[in-house]
Amino acid sequence: MDNQNSKLLTKKPVLMSLGIGVGIALGAAMHNIGIGLIIGIAIGSLGVLITNSKKLKQKIERSN
Repeated sequence: MDNQNSKLLTKKPVLMSLGIGVGIALGAAMHNIGIGLIIGIAIGSLGVLITNSKKLKQKIERSN
């Protein structure tokens, strides 16, 4: 495993926990933690997908 992949693996849990934290805060503001968790998981997953797509794009550009 190269260095970039290991960095990405350490970023995924951080992005997910940030998203869940934001979701819990939103849920607390809306007085519904359950909906906040769903929103947080969605936000965290979106962050992971964006990071993965950026890394893939960089990898494709380097190979050309």
